[in-house]
Amino acid sequence: MRSRLIYAAIATATAVPVALAGTWGSPATNLSGEGRDAQAPQVAGGAANEATAVWRRSDGTRFIVQASRYSGGEWSAPADLSLAGQHAFEPHVVADTQGAVTVVWQRSDGVHDVIQARRYSGGEWGAIQNLSDTAQNAFSSQIAVDSQGIVTAIWSRSNGVHDVIQARRYSGGAWGITHNLSDGTQNAFAAQVTEGAANEATAVWSGSDGTNRIIQTSRYSGGSWSTPVNLSAAGRDAFTPQVAEGAANEVTAVWTRDDAAGNLIVQTRHYSGGVWGATTDLSAAGRNASDPQVAEGAANEVTVVWYRFDGANTIVQARRSSGGVWGATTDLSAGGRDASGPQVAQGAANEVTAVWFRYDASGNAIVQASRFSGGVWGATQDLSAAGRDAEAPQIATDPEGAVTAVWRRSNGTNTIIQATRHRSAPTAPRDVTAAAPAAALSVSVSPSRTRIISGGRMTATLRTKSTGTLAASAVRSCLTLPPGLTVVRAAGARRTGRTWCFGPRNLAAGSEHAGTLTLRATATRTVTVTITARATARNAAPAKGTPKRVRISPVR
Repeated sequence: MRSRLIYAAIATATAVPVALAGTWGSPATNLSGEGRDAQAPQVAGGAANEATAVWRRSDGTRFIVQASRYSGGEWSAPADLSLAGQHAFEPHVVADTQGAVTVVWQRSDGVHDVIQARRYSGGEWGAIQNLSDTAQNAFSSQIAVDSQGIVTAIWSRSNGVHDVIQARRYSGGAWGITHNLSDGTQNAFAAQVTEGAANEATAVWSGSDGTNRIIQTSRYSGGSWSTPVNLSAAGRDAFTPQVAEGAANEVTAVWTRDDAAGNLIVQTRHYSGGVWGATTDLSAAGRNASDPQVAEGAANEVTVVWYRFDGANTIVQARRSSGGVWGATTDLSAGGRDASGPQVAQGAANEVTAVWFRYDASGNAIVQASRFSGGVWGATQDLSAAGRDAEAPQIATDPEGAVTAVWRRSNGTNTIIQATRHRSAPTAPRDVTAAAPAAALSVSVSPSRTRIISGGRMTATLRTKSTGTLAASAVRSCLTLPPGLTVVRAAGARRTGRTWCFGPRNLAAGSEHAGTLTLRATATRTVTVTITARATARNAAPAKGTPKRVRISPVR
């Protein structure tokens, strides 16, 4: 079966400087403390108007993994996540829409390097847990999370002869067993992972066929990982895989591969309908292209960025697939100076943000960004201040489309981690008589009682409706309960803290889903409590219901 992507011929265009709605915060916020070097920043979105940044920073003797959280309009003071006494490297972070955060990193135990994890939930960081077996070295961890809060961590670990790709999944409050994904007969490394909407995951890595490096993949579905499949063709080396999933079971993998002339070419394959489609070259032949990154939206819209040598300098470029057709290549960075280190993130309503760093006339590296919205790439904006090198940008979005960018920048003595955020401004009213089809949601909660005696039972019914003209995909509907109400029965719902969620599921336009919780009043004094409801979808703006109050009185 052929992939439903249709590939167009390669062409190149230059980004038209269009001013898009919204602004980046300025100046950037310093996240790490001064006086010691901080490096390797990463960032995740998660719940609406929240973000978590992680990095490694020297404590004077060893590197320690640290984190700062953005919530309530400000960044928190850094928190040490890894223990002192040994080096900790390569932190990576994900956050789900309920606000739970998972961080993984690599740390020495004094004998071997071990992959460790720590989770943030309910306002505090939990205990550190070893994910990899401590009998051999493990390295290069990555992590992904799905709309249900299920997490997949992946890494490489030695089996004593070769490096093997391994994975563990976090679900239901616990980490599962370790699975070997690569066959262990050849070295495998540079693993990446993405999560889908229906308890599915896709891993890619650089393996070997005994002669060349090849890109391989395994998919998690139905409770197990599949046998590895080769994505890149044999006969030449392939490197640096990346992977992203948008709509359910729609996955895009990208990588670089040597061509017959000895140049690196960015290539891609798309997974749809249970099969991987044909390989397509994204970058033009004749010059080296490197470091591809990929983001995919809910409507099967894909954005790939990379940097490519133009004969004089390296230029950041982008290419998008919409409706199954790959468009022309667009130069994002200006010519005349080297630019590299691109990253890309998909936001709400088909908005995409790319970041990179580029050297200015003074020879300093400046972090820059361009946003794709309304069908065009916007003008390039400088995010970091001039005068010092700023590099290693990373980017993430939250469910409401706010974007967070982080990077490291020299202050003249040390490198520090900085951040800025972008929020789209409301757009001007437009003619909606010929509006394009779109998905939308409404949500409401209906308690069976507004007054109840302590010890009594009641129900709360959550109704979510697809109110747009397109089906809403991966819909997740959630009730948050206050102290004083306890769930007795929750058929089909999953719990995270005091929040209970139904889904994800797809809702056809005009259809509705209802889920009911049976509750018991547990407050021992007279109190009025509030039940809140909200719903999210991959291709629709989040919806919030009207809060409902319930008065609980003690037994007399």
